[in-house]
Amino acid sequence: MKMKMKTYIYALIIMALPLLANSQPTDSTIRNVVARIDTTRIHGIIKDLSGENPVTIEGKEYVINNRDYKSPLNAIAAKYVYYKFKEYGYEPHFSSIPYPSSTIKVDMETIYAVKIGKTKPNEIIVFAASHDSKVNAKDSLGPGANENASGLSVVLEASRIFKNIGTERTIIFVSFDDWANTGFGNYLLDSLIQSLNSRLIGMGLDQIGYYGDKPIALMCTDTNNSKGLVGNFFNIANIIEYPYPLISRNKFTPFYKFALNGYDEVYFVRDFPPFPPYIGKTDVFSNLDLPFLHANARLAIGTLAYVAGIIGESLSVEYDRKTESELVFPNPVDDYINSKHFLGFSFKIFNLLGECIERGFVASEEINLYQIPAGCYYIVFSNRESNITTMFVKR
Repeated sequence: MKMKMKTYIYALIIMALPLLANSQPTDSTIRNVVARIDTTRIHGIIKDLSGENPVTIEGKEYVINNRDYKSPLNAIAAKYVYYKFKEYGYEPHFSSIPYPSSTIKVDMETIYAVKIGKTKPNEIIVFAASHDSKVNAKDSLGPGANENASGLSVVLEASRIFKNIGTERTIIFVSFDDWANTGFGNYLLDSLIQSLNSRLIGMGLDQIGYYGDKPIALMCTDTNNSKGLVGNFFNIANIIEYPYPLISRNKFTPFYKFALNGYDEVYFVRDFPPFPPYIGKTDVFSNLDLPFLHANARLAIGTLAYVAGIIGESLSVEYDRKTESELVFPNPVDDYINSKHFLGFSFKIFNLLGECIERGFVASEEINLYQIPAGCYYIVFSNRESNITTMFVKR
């Protein structure tokens, strides 16, 4: 992998102008985007980053069970994010600078991928999380399933979803280093944006996988624009029927220095106290509250869709509050899938190795899967306007 120190963001992003009013995607468009969320992918990323699944990076296998900023595995986690962006079709940027200490000899990494907006490319949204974790002083492990593989998994899933959705504004998907300890990782992207004399919207996700007795808080500055961004979250919560309480807290600086420069931001995080009972070696996937995680993924990605602006009604299928699992049924499947929602679409079926094993045209309300062996598959329905992907299990 060739990594270069970046002192600029992207050639097309010369100056970010103040964000203007949205064209306000319809409720059905928001639901359509949210319906593309693949929770299986989110779970897999969390397990990869918290050491439950071994990962192979540049030909070598690792178990990432400690992402503390001083751990060598922190840099491996950064590379994991880099290659995940590559997998999703981006040309990611990898920025690295030394930690500002004479006694701590580590580098701080920021990895980001840019999706250029089609009609307002100079209006920028930063959709961010971090790849470091919190280590308990009593032990040497920090799997960090909740802190903050949970937030990062949603940022990565959003990057996958939006890769093939037209947006008005530019989105920068970011993984910072060292949110959990010093907050120094936030300087990296901030310094790049300052060099452009730019203005943006910032949305940060942190510790969104565990509820306990603490809901999500929308931490923001007390600027009018940031309060408007908080209002967008509440609006989307109503559209997607978010089932948990939301709390808004003002006079709070979400990203270090960002809000001080006049940017509009919301820090989407489990309410104080900031750390759940699971810290260090107990912050593992099995301790996550998965319904809470899934709801937060829907809320965060739905709000991103609203703020970024969707070009046209990019999905021609009307979801009507259905999830993807309801659109393709039964699931698990024996011999046939009901495909009535996709009449006139073409389809391709892929195995988990990414091999296309079946393709065709939806001419009736059923697709015959008799010839496919038992296992897990992805089916992609396509027409001129959209690609809709969902997973199913063949028994």
